[in-house]
Amino acid sequence: MKKVAYLLLLGLVWGCTPPDPGQARLEAQRRLSYHPDNRFQNALRIAYYDSLRAQASSEQAGFEYTFLGAVERLRAGHSQAAADSLALLRRRLAASPDWPESQRQANDHMLARYEALAYLRLGEQENCIMDHGVASCILPIRAGGMHHQPEGSRAAARLYRELLDRGPVTLGDRWLYTIAQMTLGNLSADDPWALPDTVFADPGGAPFFRDVAPERGLDVTGLSGGVVVDDLDGDGSFDVLVSSWGPRDQLRLFLQKSPGQFTEHTEAAGLMGVTGGLNMVHADYDNDGRLDVLILRGAWMDAQGELPNTLLRNLGDGRFEDVSWAAGLRSALPTQTAVWRDFDNDGWLDLFIGNETMSPLRPHPCELFLNQGDGTFTEIARFAGVGVLGFVKAVASADFDHNGYPDLFLSTQQGSDRFFLNQGPQGDQPVVFEERTEAAGLGGEISSFPAWAFDYDHDGWDDIYVSGLQIGKYRDALDDVARDHLGLPTAADKARLWRNNGDGTFTDMAPALGLDGVMLAMGSNFGDFNNDGWLDLYLGTGEPRLDVVVPNRAFLNLEGKAFREVSFSSGLGHIQKGHGISFADLDSDGDQDIYAVMGGAYEGDVYANVLFDNTYDGGNHWLRLRLEGTSSNRAGIGTRVRLVLPGGEVRHFTLNSGGSFGASPLEGHYGLGQAAVVDSLVVDWPAGGREVFLEVKADQRYRLVEGEGALLPISAKPPG
Repeated sequence: MKKVAYLLLLGLVWGCTPPDPGQARLEAQRRLSYHPDNRFQNALRIAYYDSLRAQASSEQAGFEYTFLGAVERLRAGHSQAAADSLALLRRRLAASPDWPESQRQANDHMLARYEALAYLRLGEQENCIMDHGVASCILPIRAGGMHHQPEGSRAAARLYRELLDRGPVTLGDRWLYTIAQMTLGNLSADDPWALPDTVFADPGGAPFFRDVAPERGLDVTGLSGGVVVDDLDGDGSFDVLVSSWGPRDQLRLFLQKSPGQFTEHTEAAGLMGVTGGLNMVHADYDNDGRLDVLILRGAWMDAQGELPNTLLRNLGDGRFEDVSWAAGLRSALPTQTAVWRDFDNDGWLDLFIGNETMSPLRPHPCELFLNQGDGTFTEIARFAGVGVLGFVKAVASADFDHNGYPDLFLSTQQGSDRFFLNQGPQGDQPVVFEERTEAAGLGGEISSFPAWAFDYDHDGWDDIYVSGLQIGKYRDALDDVARDHLGLPTAADKARLWRNNGDGTFTDMAPALGLDGVMLAMGSNFGDFNNDGWLDLYLGTGEPRLDVVVPNRAFLNLEGKAFREVSFSSGLGHIQKGHGISFADLDSDGDQDIYAVMGGAYEGDVYANVLFDNTYDGGNHWLRLRLEGTSSNRAGIGTRVRLVLPGGEVRHFTLNSGGSFGASPLEGHYGLGQAAVVDSLVVDWPAGGREVFLEVKADQRYRLVEGEGALLPISAKPPG
């Protein structure tokens, strides 16, 4: 009753009664987060530090506030103003008699580094954003990515060179100096400070990907956010929904109404005013045959992130309505990760949300919402044994032990990752989990971020990928990445690939398979670059700091025996902040393309999203399968698909939307290599039924309704 009274009071305070009480709470919390203590409110922080500078009682206090204001100008995107302010501070520092020489030198070194970064950002803004081309900001910088307006990079290169000449030398400075020179076409093998060109090269083997977002109508500019690619209007073609995490950043929906071309449909979809959200996950929660979307909010912000999530129910024809409050999803805990699974196997998808507890003094327990089958959910996490308190950054789910119930893996920023096996119903509880982290061999201190479940080696047991990222541990992330690329040791948390041994335990295969690098992965996903049937990886990289300018990473799966880096030869080595990523055949040419959200966290760190068109032409075959559950959940999430190819080679897949940060279509895309026919296609539904099909033709898109025993060909081309 107290909560209801509080919400009614909020409605009176803001002067109107909104259509959904959750919207009132969202608006109220947004206003509370508009505060100088919020490190992402950079424009507000500029005004705050400027006011403190005006009231400063000493030269050193004024110096400090001017510096802090310059940093916020840089983060807000005012790069030239930041550079000018930092240069002024350096002149004042040199002329002032009030600083001890050692402190003067240390401060000048710090200011020069920020000034260099401001000019590097200016070069990016004037060239990669304002004069955007398909090769912009992709390493190695090719002819089309050279800066036409060179002033920013020239100034950055000069300042980094000065820093390196006078020392101390850092690999981070060398890395950024090399990138600045690369954008100018000035790299030389004789330059003692430039990194060797082998740092930005790889053996190749993957197809080339070309950014076609501008010509397809999908070059949305924004901050970090999520993406859902799937058929959102029911016409058989894939559409694109993107978010941007700024509190007032509008959700954007693009429908594919002609082959490979997208038209914005946001207003017609009823989505105006739906804003923010770092990530999204989609599913058909009400089994009506239309895909719904959950928007996740509040990540990284602790108390300031206590924002309600939004459940968008798909009404058909590309229209949505907010049903969060009516559905019972009323919590407001900071998160960016969730997974839809039918945890109790009743044919209705449930929802697990991994929330972020950054301090035990302000707990934000994870939540498990059990689907009641009537459009509502009941929260049961504590009773089910998964009311975890942790800084949870990713959730992955699969039936890891083959007992018929989906399990949970949680990636965390603090302490150990967590692993829970689903025991099914126990007594009067519809579902109960038992923690098996240590017994499974998945324990140990790690700061990790994205994760997913997939069968990388096709042995029939889902494995786990989880990538390390140490935000908040005061490490020099850029130095870690540079050291890793140069083959030097680093103490940074690295990626892990946990192979499912089939006996309840896992073994980390990342070192043996070439995946134990310093990835700094955020948004990421898996798919098939070349239709060989072996699942490849694309990792969006970075961290909020503007100096962490590192390439996204791409890895080609070599038949489960190794992973080969192909980031640079494939054209996928983008250096903007990689967030939500989706694999999908967006032009229906038979290979999977990649859509990626590329903005950062600070207000000025915006960038245009990219659509990487896959240019593969190697002749490998494929098969696409859209499932429709009847006894199982309508979208078929969790269905196992086994393909037996001529010669007896077997492929194992589980239907899901892919990684924890970015959602691929809930339609299987299966590479077949050179096989023009599938000897047998075996479908094991979550409800327990099995269907087998023989001599299935490749290069076709099929629909399968549970229990009907027929593969129905559907058009692979969108209307138009």
